[in-house]
Amino acid sequence: MANFKKGIALALVATTAFTFAPVANLGTPVVAEAAHAQFTSSSINLTTGSTTTYNLDQPAGVADDAPVVFRTSDNTVAIVTVGGTPVNTADTENGTDAKKLDRTWAQLAQNGDIVIEAGTPGKSAKVTVEYVNVLGNKETRELVVNSKALSSTPAYIGFTPATDGHATINGNVTVRKGAAGLANVPVTVPHADDGTTFDITGITSSNTSVATVDYTAATVDGENNPIPAAAKVKEVKGVGTTTITVSTLSVNEADPTKANKAADYKFNLTVIPEKSTFKIGTTEVLTATANATNPTSVLYLTGSNPSKAIGATLTDAAPGEELEYKCYKANLNDETTDITVKNDVVTANANAIDSGAAYYVVVSIKGDSHKKAVVKVVTERAEKEFASLSVNLEGKDYKAESAYKVNNGNLVYDDAKNEDAKLTLSTNDKKSVPFTVTSNSTNGWEVKSSDENTVAVVGNDIVGKKLGSATLTFTNKSDTTHHGSATVVVNVSVTTQLLDAKVVAENETINLNKVTKSAKIAASVVATPALAKQPELTYEFVTKNADGTYTKASSTDLSLAKDGTVTYTTDKTGEAIVAISAPATNEYAAPKTAYVTVKYTSAKAAAKLAVATKSVNVVAGETSALVATGTALTFKSSDETVATVAADGTVTGVKAGVAVITVTDAGDENTEGASIDVPVYVTAKAAPVVIAKPAKVTSLKVAYVGGNTVKVSFKKSAKATGYLVTYKVGNKTVKKTTTKTALTLSVKKGAKVKVSVKAFNKNAAGAKQYSAAVTKTLKIAKK
Repeated sequence: MANFKKGIALALVATTAFTFAPVANLGTPVVAEAAHAQFTSSSINLTTGSTTTYNLDQPAGVADDAPVVFRTSDNTVAIVTVGGTPVNTADTENGTDAKKLDRTWAQLAQNGDIVIEAGTPGKSAKVTVEYVNVLGNKETRELVVNSKALSSTPAYIGFTPATDGHATINGNVTVRKGAAGLANVPVTVPHADDGTTFDITGITSSNTSVATVDYTAATVDGENNPIPAAAKVKEVKGVGTTTITVSTLSVNEADPTKANKAADYKFNLTVIPEKSTFKIGTTEVLTATANATNPTSVLYLTGSNPSKAIGATLTDAAPGEELEYKCYKANLNDETTDITVKNDVVTANANAIDSGAAYYVVVSIKGDSHKKAVVKVVTERAEKEFASLSVNLEGKDYKAESAYKVNNGNLVYDDAKNEDAKLTLSTNDKKSVPFTVTSNSTNGWEVKSSDENTVAVVGNDIVGKKLGSATLTFTNKSDTTHHGSATVVVNVSVTTQLLDAKVVAENETINLNKVTKSAKIAASVVATPALAKQPELTYEFVTKNADGTYTKASSTDLSLAKDGTVTYTTDKTGEAIVAISAPATNEYAAPKTAYVTVKYTSAKAAAKLAVATKSVNVVAGETSALVATGTALTFKSSDETVATVAADGTVTGVKAGVAVITVTDAGDENTEGASIDVPVYVTAKAAPVVIAKPAKVTSLKVAYVGGNTVKVSFKKSAKATGYLVTYKVGNKTVKKTTTKTALTLSVKKGAKVKVSVKAFNKNAAGAKQYSAAVTKTLKIAKK
C-alpha cells in the first residue's frame, strides 16, 4: 500500500478544568477532526491517567506486509495500544515489565492510532517503533514518556498590578513605589490541573508597612446569587519586602478526597524606591550633559594593564531596567570595537593600546535618555607606575602615592605629599628612633633635615641632638618610569623629658566575687633611668571604643578608691576597665597609661576540693590514708563489704574487690561544693606458706670397698635440698653436708663405723628442717 495518513481523531484529555458560560441558542454543535502528531523520537510529560495519540506514516516503497514492532520498556508507566490492541506481549529480553506488539503496515492502515497512557507517577519509560526502510536498513524511533502525578496545587497565584505580571508561588513580584495601578489589586487562586478549585478564606501581609491587604468573605446578592470571597492587595505603602499569604479551602466535586483541604499559598511582594540610582564610582549620574570634553571619569589603560572596571552601578532597578555600554573613538559619533565592555570591565585591544588615542565609553540606562555618563579611556603601550614612597616610624606607615585626575577633560598627574607624621625625641631616654623607607623610584630616595643641629638622620635612625624642633623631608628621586613625585614630611620635636616612662600594673586582670569583694590595684611608673620618686597615680573607670581609644566612664557595680582599691558592691555579674595614669612633670612626659580589667560575679567561688590520692591499693585487714583538702569534707564507701572509710579518710580493706570512695566537699554560702570519686583496690591477705620436711632417705648402704675406704650410698629423698651425713669411729664424730647421694669415708681397718643420714630443706622462714635419721653400722676386719 502506498504512503498514507492514518486515521484522524480528536482527543480531549481531562487534565484541565473548563468553565462554560451560558449562551442563547447555540445551534447544532460541530466537532472538527484534527490529525494526530507523527510518532517521532522525543520526550513528553503526561499526568497519571492522561493519554496522548500519535500516527505513523508508512515509508514510501515499503511493502504492506512488512513488519512493524511496537515496544514499551515498562508497561506500568507507559501503557500503549495500537489500533485498539494493547502492547502486552512479554518482552523479557528488555525487562520484566517490557512488552511488545508485532504489526504490519497493512494492519496499521486499518487502524493505526498509537495511544499512550501515563501510568505509575514519578517514573519514565521508553516507547519504541522498529521497522525496515526501503533500503533494507532497520530504523528505530524512541519516545521517552515521563509520568507525572496529578497536582492539587494551583500553577500560580493571580496578582496583576498595572506595572507587572502575575506572581509565581513562592516567587517575587517587584514594583516601584509610587507607580500607578498599585491600589486594590485583586489576588486570585486559579484551579489546579486535576480540576480542583479553591475558595479563598483569608489573606495576610507579613509587613504592613510595605503593603496592606483586604479580604471580603463569600456572600450572596439581593437575588440570592452567590458572590465569591475576594482578596486584594489594598495599598502599597513603603519600600521593603512583604510575604502575601492567601489561605484557601479546596473544592472538587468529582473527587471528594481532594475537597475541604486547607492550604496557604504565598508570594513575596518587593517594593523598591521611586527611582533607581545610577553611579560611576561614587559620583551619581543625574543628567545627560557629560561629553568628550567634560567626561564623568577617566581610565588609564596600558599594554600590561589593558582592562579596568568602570565602576558603573544601578541600584534599586526595576525588572528589565539595566545599564548599557557603547564604545566610541575620538568623538561620540564613531562607534568602535577597539575597546569593549563586558561585566562593567573595559578592555582595550592592541590597536587601541598602540594608538595612544583617547576612547570613550558611554554608559546609560537602557531606554532612558535623561541620564548618561561618559568615561574617557586613555591608552598607551608603555605603562608608567605612579610614584610611591612610604616611611615607617614606630610601627606605622606614612605613605604618599601620586595619582591622576581629570582637568578640563585631560588626564593629569598629581604630586603626592603626606605630612601626617609626628615624632617626639628626648635628649635623655628616647634619643633616637629607627625608620625604614620603601620607594619605587629606580633612583631611590633622599631625606633632608631643616635643622641638622637639632634633628639629624644617622644611618637608619632619626636622632634628637638638642632641645628644639625640625622637619625631615623624605622624597622619591625623580626617574623616567614613574608619574609624579611622592614626599613624606616628618615633624620632629626634641625634649629633655623622659619619654619612655609608662605605668605598669602588677596584674592585667582582677577577679572579684562573694568571697573576694575587694582588691587593691598595684601599679607603678617604670622609666629608664629609674624615677627618684614615684608619682601619685590616678585611677578611673573607662570604656574601650571600637577604634581602640578609651572614654571615661562609671560603674554601678563597683566602687573605686583613690588608692586604687576596687570593691564589688552588688550581686550582678560583669566586668569593668580601670585606667591608671600619672601626670607629666619636668622630669618626664605623661607616662603611658595602664589598663586593668576587673571581672566580678555573684556566683559562688569555685569548689576548694582537692584530692591528692588518685587511687588506693590496700590489703584486706590493713589500712591506707586517702589525702584530701576542702571546706567541709565527708567520705563514703560504695561497698563497705570491700572497704570502709573513716571520717579522717583512713581506708580499711575488708575483702578482695573494688570499691569507690566518694569524697564530698559540701562548700558553704560563698563556695561551691564538689565531689570526687577515688577507686579502692583491695587484695586478699596472703596465706602463710608451709613447706613440708623431706622424707627420710631409703636404701642406706655402708660398704667396705678396700684399703681404708668405706662407701656410703642412699636413694634421693623427695623435697630434699641436701643431706647431713654423720659418722662415728670410736669417740670421734664427723658431720658432712652434701647434695650427693653417695660419698666415701676414710676408716682404719679393724674399726667400727656408725653412719647416720638425715635429708633436709628450708621452711618458709628460711631455716633448715630435717627428716628422721637413718643409721647403719659397719665393722671392718683387721686384715
